Amino acid sequence: TAKQAEFEKLFKKSQVELVDFEHQLDEIIAKQQTGGK
Repeated sequence: TAKQAEFEKLFKKSQVELVDFEHQLDEIIAKQQTGGK
């Protein structure tokens, strides 16, 4: 159905945003670890 296709599109978009968010978190953690030592 059209609704299902729209849901899948939203789901894929949110997955991409989650991956981006995880990358940002990794960078922040890495900076804190190198800066804290």
